[in-house]
Amino acid sequence: MPAIGAIMAIGLTNALVNILKILGAPTDASWFILLKSIGGYGVTIFGVFFALNTAKYYKTNQYLAVALVLFTLNADNMSLITPYGMTLMAGAGGVIGSVLIVMAMSFVEKKIKKIIPSALNLLLVPFITFVISIFITMYLIVPVSVILTKGLMSVFAFAINSNPVVYILFSTLVGAIYPWLVLSGLHMSLMAIAMPIYVATGNTPLVAAAFLGGAAQLGTAYGVYLQNKKDLVVKEAFMAGAPSAFLGVVEPLLYGINLPRFKPLVLASVAAGIGGLLIGLTGLTMTMALPGFIGLVSFETVPQMIAYGFIWLLTAFFGTILVLIFYKGKEK
Repeated sequence: MPAIGAIMAIGLTNALVNILKILGAPTDASWFILLKSIGGYGVTIFGVFFALNTAKYYKTNQYLAVALVLFTLNADNMSLITPYGMTLMAGAGGVIGSVLIVMAMSFVEKKIKKIIPSALNLLLVPFITFVISIFITMYLIVPVSVILTKGLMSVFAFAINSNPVVYILFSTLVGAIYPWLVLSGLHMSLMAIAMPIYVATGNTPLVAAAFLGGAAQLGTAYGVYLQNKKDLVVKEAFMAGAPSAFLGVVEPLLYGINLPRFKPLVLASVAAGIGGLLIGLTGLTMTMALPGFIGLVSFETVPQMIAYGFIWLLTAFFGTILVLIFYKGKEK
């Protein structure tokens, strides 16, 4: 919650970049590159925010936690380290990875404090904690995250090259799990798959289904807002996050409304799965990977644009209805 304002600022910056790109802004202009760079900095910022707040929650060294997580978010650092012969990826675990890293660090710090005399706490505890934690991070937490990411890439590749029934099933599954991929940071692996396929074929299979997760997040957050109109925190979070979600940046609503209440996030997964099923049945395939409702311009024909726009809005509607029926989470 303390980071919502900053997350929204980054999200809206990304949304602005998407709009300017559609309007034909010069993408090589320095001012456009500046906005895009700031928006792209979001992954690092999210990691730092979650590291800081996790450290506060576990009453561990906040500055050490941020230093540790920042190290794992730097691509240059990760490229130099190859545990078990594995190539590591910066930010592979997303915000969940940041939380796990700080949790491990907190555990190590508490154990070290029991061993080191109090007179040497300031000198030795941070140092020993950092050294042990960085090895746990780089040889356990990050490699596991990388394995999960690569496994996910293999699954998507299998789905794309299978028969239509398998493709429809995977389209449904992709829609359903995409909200969780965004939460974990693994959604970037989908983009890693989509880009070479787009270069080779000119389209991006399964991405349209995935992006319906954003519509579901918007719909479920709206359902929570309808139940909590008098709650200023919910109202401000929804009013500020809805425009960016409509334009494809769902993190403000995800972290500000749905994740803290959890059940709306589960219901968003259900709604997104329904949307993914519709995408699979219609066979809609994007030519570009633009998220949000504006993603309709990623299709080649007007009928396809209309169909995708309708499915996107329908998915959001499903999300709202599911919350109103199955979630009674009025604030106390």
